[in-house]
Amino acid sequence: MEVFHGAFNFFLNGKRLAYTEKLRLYLLDQELREGRRRFDLPRNSPKIFVEHVLARGGEVAHFSLNSTLREERLPRARAARDRWLFDNAHLAACLLSRFSELGETGLARELKNTPEVYITTLRYEPPEENKAKLLAMAEELIKEGKKVRLESGFYAMKIISEASSFEAALEHAFEFRGKINEIEEKIGRG
Repeated sequence: MEVFHGAFNFFLNGKRLAYTEKLRLYLLDQELREGRRRFDLPRNSPKIFVEHVLARGGEVAHFSLNSTLREERLPRARAARDRWLFDNAHLAACLLSRFSELGETGLARELKNTPEVYITTLRYEPPEENKAKLLAMAEELIKEGKKVRLESGFYAMKIISEASSFEAALEHAFEFRGKINEIEEKIGRG
């Protein structure tokens, strides 16, 4: 295992078997199979997590990892038992627990049945005065079936794309960035 702040890689016999988001999806699926139906996910969780839970009759509540809002106190408290959804050290502990239960072959088999999830992030730096307009128009730019979103940060924005292959995630992110560039040109011309 390789555990970092922003990434987690799981290797078996020298070959990378899975990485962060696929491992989280695997554990999420295990919880659903055991009958759990309610999950509290960070707002920036991949859309596939929400879709996966909802498709199996579950419920999802969201919370902000950096929030101090009182109304989020309950989802944040409930999410404490699921730290593996946003904390890589907890993800490693849960994966080791599954490994001890299933062994190498069993875990590899179960991970093979878990869908691939790749997430790509591009940094985008529009003029400050354009950020609000871009966020408001971003939803209209997303084509059916593509999981792309725009998030605003303190200094820059992030284009986050999800797909079942790294190449598709990257392609969707660049396509989205091109559309945002077109909007900025129109905003600039006023």
